[in-house]
Amino acid sequence: MKAFVPLVIVSLLLFGCCITGPPTITTPAPEPGATSTPAPGASPTGTPALQPSPAEGCGSTITSCGCYIYSPGTYALGRDLNCDTGISFYGSASGSTFDCSGHSITSLGNESGDGIYIIDTNGLEVRNCRVSNFYEGIIAQNARNVVIYNTAVSGSPNGGIVLMHSNGCTVRNSATENSTNGIHVTDSNNTSILNNTFIGDRFSGLYLGHLNGATVSGNIAERCDTGLYMNNVTGARVQGNMFTNSTQSGIWVTNSRGNTIALNRVSGEGLGIGMESSTGNTFSENVLLGDPAFHCVDNLTNIDGGSNVCNGYPNDGCSWLSCP
Repeated sequence: MKAFVPLVIVSLLLFGCCITGPPTITTPAPEPGATSTPAPGASPTGTPALQPSPAEGCGSTITSCGCYIYSPGTYALGRDLNCDTGISFYGSASGSTFDCSGHSITSLGNESGDGIYIIDTNGLEVRNCRVSNFYEGIIAQNARNVVIYNTAVSGSPNGGIVLMHSNGCTVRNSATENSTNGIHVTDSNNTSILNNTFIGDRFSGLYLGHLNGATVSGNIAERCDTGLYMNNVTGARVQGNMFTNSTQSGIWVTNSRGNTIALNRVSGEGLGIGMESSTGNTFSENVLLGDPAFHCVDNLTNIDGGSNVCNGYPNDGCSWLSCP
């Protein structure tokens, strides 16, 4: 029996016809996040689709929106951008530096997408950026050793700067304003939050959740609902910060243990420090001004490290910091 050859194949062989372009390859995108603002403290998720980078404006000097960076290098933002989709860095771009040189990346107004999206990288630095009105201003997901420096984020309803499942990261000398959770850190161990400013952020200026080991030092939170919210945190050192004019609490600690909170100045319209379901935390040399200065929901044992000042009364005024 003779083999049957379709006429289409015969035509291609005889006349040298060819496919005019490569086939479309669809690569799975990260799981989309929620499209509405989550409950306070919920973990954000990044949403950009994974696809080839547009050639124009996405080289070492970036001048276009929607760039997807896969190669390591030094990248600079060449101008202000108004975008639906910002700039994304993927795992193979590890070791890169992205310097916005003071330029801005601004959402077109729908508070969706991410201004700067980082996933699966090891050792990437973002510096000198101004990011506004995205759903999440900057998000690092499943990354390591990311540094965010001298960067300002505002108007993000799902987190100004978000670290998720990203260990060993540092946010330093940066600022958030009018976002929900100015800096939101979850499931990210050994994080450093240093010398940042949080102004008017909803729910919290800094949210730490489900992590082990963090250094929080030299930060200023002003007019946030809560300056610092700690949920299920162990081994953190919170030292030398100022949490002022908080509408609910300067610091709130829940389900956390073995943390050191020292040398902070805490004041607000609400309480100074609040604590529930937490034990083995040490408080020392803090100045607490609030109504009340310190409040425990339950009677778990914590540690008064001494030299605290509550509402102007040293030592004796804070003798009940241990809670029972």
